[in-house]
Amino acid sequence: MVLQRFYKLFFLFSIIVSNGLFSQCSVTVDTANIQHIICPNGGSVGTAQILQAPYVNFSWLNTSNGQYYNGVGGNGGTYRNDLDAGLYVIIASNPYGNCPGVNYSDTFEILEAQPDFQFNPTQSCPNTCNVSVSVSMSVAISNINYTFQFDNSNIVSLPFIFNNQCGGLHNYQVFADGLGCGIENIGVSQFAQMNLATTTTPANCTQGGSATVNITGVGASSLSSYCDSEPQYSGYSTIDNVVLLGDNFSINNPSNLSGLNCSKYTDFTNLIADVSPGNIYSIDYDLGTCHPLGFGLNDISSVYVDWNLDGDFYDNNELIWTSTPTISPSSHTFSFTVPINAIPGQSRLRIVSQYYVASQNNQANACDNNLAYYGETEDYTLQVNGAVATPVTYLWSDGQTNQTASNLTAGTYTVTITDANGCTATDTAVVSGTGSNITVTASVDQNVCSGDLPNQLSSNSNFSGTYSWSPSSFFVNPNVQNPIFSISPNTNTIFTVTFTDNATGCIATDDVEINIIPSPIVVANVSPISPVCAGINITLSGSGTATNYTWNNNVIDGNSFLPPQSSNANSQSTTYVVTGTDNSTGCTGNDNITVVVNPIPSAIISANPNPACLGDDITLTGISSIAVNEYRFMYNDGSGWTNLNTPAWSANNSITYNSITQSTSFRVRVREFNGCSVSSWSPILTVPIVTFSNLSIWHN
Repeated sequence: MVLQRFYKLFFLFSIIVSNGLFSQCSVTVDTANIQHIICPNGGSVGTAQILQAPYVNFSWLNTSNGQYYNGVGGNGGTYRNDLDAGLYVIIASNPYGNCPGVNYSDTFEILEAQPDFQFNPTQSCPNTCNVSVSVSMSVAISNINYTFQFDNSNIVSLPFIFNNQCGGLHNYQVFADGLGCGIENIGVSQFAQMNLATTTTPANCTQGGSATVNITGVGASSLSSYCDSEPQYSGYSTIDNVVLLGDNFSINNPSNLSGLNCSKYTDFTNLIADVSPGNIYSIDYDLGTCHPLGFGLNDISSVYVDWNLDGDFYDNNELIWTSTPTISPSSHTFSFTVPINAIPGQSRLRIVSQYYVASQNNQANACDNNLAYYGETEDYTLQVNGAVATPVTYLWSDGQTNQTASNLTAGTYTVTITDANGCTATDTAVVSGTGSNITVTASVDQNVCSGDLPNQLSSNSNFSGTYSWSPSSFFVNPNVQNPIFSISPNTNTIFTVTFTDNATGCIATDDVEINIIPSPIVVANVSPISPVCAGINITLSGSGTATNYTWNNNVIDGNSFLPPQSSNANSQSTTYVVTGTDNSTGCTGNDNITVVVNPIPSAIISANPNPACLGDDITLTGISSIAVNEYRFMYNDGSGWTNLNTPAWSANNSITYNSITQSTSFRVRVREFNGCSVSSWSPILTVPIVTFSNLSIWHN
């Protein structure tokens, strides 16, 4: 039991001693005084040191990129001022005393300042500066004041927004506490430029011309404004076997096509490789010699691409490769990434080789001209690909919106294509032709009520010429620009204007249709039917297909009224006109009716003979003031009035009273044809009997 307690106490003591020992063996970094990289792309200038270091050897490992300082087991020291940004662990070995053979520090970080760029919109259209670039520091070192310069603008504090920026490459510089961190570049992504071409057909008398626009490609065309580049002499160096595999087209230029003929500059821009933004490509080339004895020089070479298509190689990242000075012949291979914001189009790829030893200033610069003793420059075409954002729309200067504008007169037209991104491209088309596509425009069609004259017609042309209208018989003068109707057509009729151009004799026509709207059917009605008797009211009404009816003489349709009558024994005739209107067309129709108002008749009676002899037959005649159709004769021989006829009324105006025997009175009355009025009795006519006494005859 005692021995067991001893072992426990010894074990506990060992742990305490060991922990104290190992705490003295720790690798402690002075994190409070780490010096970070205050500039973006500031290089290997981060600083850190170890406070407690009971070891001989230290390896500093950047776990972010895998780089060792002094290698595994090497002596990287307790202080370093050449650290890249990243996370670090220090590995300590070869301890002093009883420390573990290998020990590790805690992880610490060297920060590197980083700017952040935001673009709105994310891409610009060609030749349009509409992007706002918002700049801030995504990583800012504590206690450092950062300012910023964009292109040639004033230096500003961050964050800041630079408005109205164009697509392509831009320069910028970050300043840390006023210290410039070096000029960098940033690209504003740009949509591909559309390249257009137009084709035309000429105009003539019978057919208008046309113009068609096509998108021939995307991207800017190649420039020819690049600087000259060549050495002083051409006796040794060559550039051979240039190979660049593109997406669809590749450059594969075999070795020294001219044999041993040296060249200072060769234009191979007819050789094209196409590349796409964001993709990685490789270039292979050889540096050779054209010396007859095969002597080679110590040559340096550089490769350039004009990414922003501004006609030079001075912009950042346009030097994509430089080889170290090497005795020719030598082979070189390198990879490059096409900037995401490289402007689509045909760019220039330039390879420059120079003899390096003759002058240490020979750096194979893009525009070195007659500086190096020996070397060669070769130019190629690099096509940066882009695509049309579909669908696209078309707008011609005459308002047409199709890919092909038709029915064009001779002249110049512009067309603008707008893609799905809102970017535009414009081209011009010239339509030729000996004759112009003559046009004439006539006035609008007319709807005319039957019987009405149409309005004056009109026509117009932008050319100088003569006008004629057909059919011509309806016009006062058919050979004028704006004819006047003399008569109205009875049916729908198309009138054609023919225009003849004075200059070309070309003709053009246009039509006007005159649509004849039938008049509504209108019927005049009277109740009661004419003729009517004086003092009787009548009602006039219209009927038919019209919407409403109006009358002359202040008559209201459907209202009863007393018609005028003669002040004498004559009949009164009045003609009434009704006008019916169809409200849907505005057309009218007419009808009329004549109303005869007969006066109340009067009658007299005559007798023959009068006076009469006893036994005479008396002929009675009724005389009416107006035409009548019935007569009623009566007699009174002292026993009261008695009808002469049975029935009493007769159509005869003359009647015979037979064998008069005594003085007798007669009377008559008449009745009109329609039976609406009966005259009063005529004045009584008495026919006396003439009697004679016995006559005495006296003889002389």
